[in-house]
Formats: sequence, C-alpha cells, structure tokens
Amino acid sequence: MGKLSYSPTQRELVRVSDPCPICKNELYYDGRKTQRIGLLDEFESIDGWMCPHCKSRFTPEDKPTELYGSMKVEGEA
Repeated sequence: MGKLSYSPTQRELVRVSDPCPICKNELYYDGRKTQRIGLLDEFESIDGWMCPHCKSRFTPEDKPTELYGSMKVEGEA
C-alpha cells in the first residue's frame, strides 16, 4: 500500500502510487483513506480486501483469491 511522507521544512505531501495488482486502477485516496474495501470473516476479523473497480479479492498479504469477482484462484504459480 502506498505511503505518504512529509517534508520537514515545507510540510508538502508526497504521493506514492497504490494501483490494484489486477486492473491497475489507482486505490490511493488520501493520507488516511484508501479505496480498498475491507473484507471480514464470520468472527469479524480481517479476511482480506477487494478492489472497488474490478471486484478482485485479495488476502491481507495482497495475494489474489478471486479475479474480477468470479474466477477463484487456487494454488501457487
């Protein structure tokens, strides 16, 4: 995920890119928010995230589990 850093003298934001690994649409929103949609399991623990543009789903470690909202991804490449 992209990060922001502040210049100690000018206090200007430096934007770092945060594209979706599948569709490459930008997920960066601002220094405190992202466009990534958090996914929870039945115990309300973080189970992963989803891209709002292509509906692909990912583990918290950014490994894809579902592509374009329908194709399941299994195993290692």
